[in-house]
Amino acid sequence: MVRNHGFHGPLEGELSSVVWREDDAPLRRMVEQYAARDDSEDPLLQDARRAAERPALERAVLGALPRAQRAPARLLLKLARERIPLRGVAKRSFLQAYDVARASARRIGEHLVAAGELRERDDVFFLTLDELTGALPADPAELAARRRARREQYAAVALPSDWTGLPVPVAIAAPGEQRDGDAAAVLTGLGVSPGVVEGTARVLRTPDFSEVEPDEVLVAPITDPSWSSIMFISSALVMDVGGALSHAAVVARELEIPCVVNTRTGTRALRTGDRVRVDGSAGTVEVLSRAQPAR
Repeated sequence: MVRNHGFHGPLEGELSSVVWREDDAPLRRMVEQYAARDDSEDPLLQDARRAAERPALERAVLGALPRAQRAPARLLLKLARERIPLRGVAKRSFLQAYDVARASARRIGEHLVAAGELRERDDVFFLTLDELTGALPADPAELAARRRARREQYAAVALPSDWTGLPVPVAIAAPGEQRDGDAAAVLTGLGVSPGVVEGTARVLRTPDFSEVEPDEVLVAPITDPSWSSIMFISSALVMDVGGALSHAAVVARELEIPCVVNTRTGTRALRTGDRVRVDGSAGTVEVLSRAQPAR
């Protein structure tokens, strides 16, 4: 699996991330979690069931349209079946090429550390392409350290989803910390996948599989395909931002689990260990009980 899919991993679209090729521990844990689940949750069985249901659903959609619109709609459905899967082919090709660049950069970093130009191998990701392919800047180690510190400074704040004038950055709460004013008993958002689930919240800002347990409620700012391995074992999804066609919403409907997006403050109002009820139809997340603060 690593040989064929090792270019995938947490934050796989970030050049400096560590993918399964470099550290397969998250993948092994994920496989163990999947293997422990009931056979009825096999994604292949779910895909087969949906494929069997699709003709009747398509007939229902076409039958509800005026006769003049049925032919264009039938063509649209045909094109969707043929073209949408091609997105995965393009993404796979991109990620494979990106992983070559990732491996090359880390190898350059090793050479620069050996030459005394950098302190750590991954400091190479704080230098630009021109700096690496041309003359190195004066004291590249110090330059990389300054840029790393600036990145950590930016990573500690988030911008609001909308604003007028200049945006006011919001400090991101540390794990287990809850900000004043974010203790609402019920969060409201947009319900994009129906169902009601009660479970334990798992608040993540990056797709870190190492701490996730099966059937937890995933609470995140937003998701992309690198989150999918976590989403597959989650009982419900809660997102700070998003809409009916966002990644989390589409995946939740495919997995048939509740999903509420656009809560705006979900990752700040909730913390890992909170007991919550997610209503994907009403678009609400109710806090049933709070986790005890870590000591």
